[in-house]
Amino acid sequence: DVAAGPSAADRTSLQPPSVNYEQLIETLNVAGLKAAWSPDFGFIPTEQECIDVAHTAARKLAGAAKLQWSNKEFRSVDPVPSWGFAAFSRLLGDLELEGSWPAKKDLLGDRLRSRMETLRIPTPLDLARADQTRRGIEVECAKFFEDVDVLFSPVTTLVSIPAEGPVPDKIAGRDARSTGAEAHLMMVNFCWLPAISVPAGLSSTGFPIGLQIVCRRWRDDIALRLARIWEQAQPWPHRAPGYRDA
Repeated sequence: DVAAGPSAADRTSLQPPSVNYEQLIETLNVAGLKAAWSPDFGFIPTEQECIDVAHTAARKLAGAAKLQWSNKEFRSVDPVPSWGFAAFSRLLGDLELEGSWPAKKDLLGDRLRSRMETLRIPTPLDLARADQTRRGIEVECAKFFEDVDVLFSPVTTLVSIPAEGPVPDKIAGRDARSTGAEAHLMMVNFCWLPAISVPAGLSSTGFPIGLQIVCRRWRDDIALRLARIWEQAQPWPHRAPGYRDA
């Protein structure tokens, strides 16, 4: 409610909503909406424990919200090889413009810095191919949500990595160099879909695993309402296990 509304300085901003989200999270009727599940969007290497814990939570949430379960599959292609190339090229340009590259490149994470160092100048064909990939994925995503209202998925591709990194090149025995740890989130951002991450449960080693709730374009209200239902059905602790006040 606080953030919604247009800005004359942002051509992508939307008109203010005609609803109050603080009220809708308690009252919106979502019973009967169709929900589907995807462990990997068809291309993302993901650890089985992330899949299992998130899937169990998705099933429980669907029951609590009285959703209809759909077996429709969401499958996409990895956008990074084409679209990602153009996106990282623009990012490199931004870093150079602000004076951060190459003068401050050592402050970047190893993964991002290595991408920047190996980039070549994109050609018009590269840019056209990137736009074609983006349009194709957006069209396929729109088709999927024509008869599905909600898509559940894991939040991350692996349970945990050390705070200092690195993200492994292989996840679940598959090449994860282009997908990394957060590819489920990348796809949602790519298509401008409203989504929210909620706690699904804990791994066998005690680390939190998340469930991602994705909705069709402009249905932020459904994502927020489902998160509220899940919060009521399976409340999560506000402090990490073992937390102690100073």
